[in-house]
Parts: sequence; C-alpha cells; structure tokens
Amino acid sequence: MQLNFINTLPCDVNVNYYAAADENGTAQLNTTSRTYATPFLTTVDDIIVEAALVEPALCKLGGGFDVGSGSTGLVSLGYANETQGYSVLITLRDGQLAVTRLLDPEQLTKSDIGKPLLG
Repeated sequence: MQLNFINTLPCDVNVNYYAAADENGTAQLNTTSRTYATPFLTTVDDIIVEAALVEPALCKLGGGFDVGSGSTGLVSLGYANETQGYSVLITLRDGQLAVTRLLDPEQLTKSDIGKPLLG
C-alpha cells in the first residue's frame, strides 16, 4: 500500500505514519514540496497518521488567523491492502489541523493497453 500525503496549508508540516509496530515512517511537507509519497507499506494493518505544524506560532493564514494547536493527534485511516494507494489531505477543519483520506483508492497500475489512468 502507498500513501500520498498532500499539504494544503502554506505552512510546513511534519507527518508520522504507522502501519504496524515494526513499520513506521516520517516525512516533512513544506511550502516548496507539498506532497510526499510513502514507500510501499507491506502490511495490511490499520494505518495511523499524525500531522503537526513545524512552527505553529508562525502559521498565519489570511487575516492573521492562527491554526489551533497545530497538531492532529493520532488519526486512523482504516485498513487497506498492499495493492492500494490513497491520497491523504492535510488541511484545516473548524480552525484545527485535520488529516483526511480520500475514500477511493488510487489506481496504481496502467491499463491493459499501457495507457496511464487518470483519476
């Protein structure tokens, strides 16, 4: 399975993701590189993600609006299998940092005739 993290904020975000006790990773999504694709995760365990702003006090949105506490806490993305990929958005919900996985998996394989598939 693969996760494609997308930071929709104008602030740097640290992401921790866990697929099992022995398999975890981290990434930093910043304002110059807003996306990160994980290596393929080989387990089918529940995926747990935590996102946190690198410098919450400096994350000002339009009109000087501050982003809440600057951390999502642990968020469960549910179960998946090894052949799926999901996009995970890091955004705001009610003024707080939020992690949301798109419901439908991404298509990771090409069509039978070799043309790329667009989602």
